[in-house]
Amino acid sequence: MDAMSQTSIVVAAETRDNLRALKTGGQTYDDVLVELMKHYEES
Repeated sequence: MDAMSQTSIVVAAETRDNLRALKTGGQTYDDVLVELMKHYEES
């Protein structure tokens, strides 16, 4: 995400907490969301 611009999105606190629980190691929220979208597209 080096050359990309960043933005904020509004989510419920519970959604934020669930997303945070999916992060491992040095993953960013962007990494987790991209991974989730790939899994969704493959299903």
